[in-house]
Amino acid sequence: MMDLVTRSIAKAQEWSDNARQYSTPYASKLLSQVLDHPGGLDYTVSFVDGVIRPEDEHVVAEKLDEMSRKDASFLPGYLSVLAKGGGRIAPVAPGLARTVATQLFAALVGDLVADVTPSKLGPTIAKLRADGSRLNLNLLGEAVLGTKKRAGGSPPPPSLFAGTMSTTCRSRSPR
Repeated sequence: MMDLVTRSIAKAQEWSDNARQYSTPYASKLLSQVLDHPGGLDYTVSFVDGVIRPEDEHVVAEKLDEMSRKDASFLPGYLSVLAKGGGRIAPVAPGLARTVATQLFAALVGDLVADVTPSKLGPTIAKLRADGSRLNLNLLGEAVLGTKKRAGGSPPPPSLFAGTMSTTCRSRSPR
């Protein structure tokens, strides 16, 4: 039994040593920093569900305005300023606020998030696997976390459930 423990520790140490040769992407560091904060997960889920996902710019503007009053001290200074300022201008310039918010989100964590619409998921997976990488994909949001994590606790729209089922039941992309 001790031999198994010793080999397991050695293997974990080998993985850790090998991982050090790769730099940690900024998006990963940022997400880790945000999620380490007690309010970070709720803020992030609320941002994705209320700002990134909705198509109506007025819904997005309302959510940005609401979020500008929340604690964002866990964000780097420049993002905190953008979060507060963007929320304040959102009611008067909803299209601009939505565009800036989605572009900034994509620039910061775009490599950690994939669009699961049928026309985009397959090509994204193929691109990520092109170098031989193996993927571990997870659905996030209220479909997984439950409606309590959804902004305001409101139930998800029926189309979200149907879309989630379509994504998870879709035949796998070629390996």
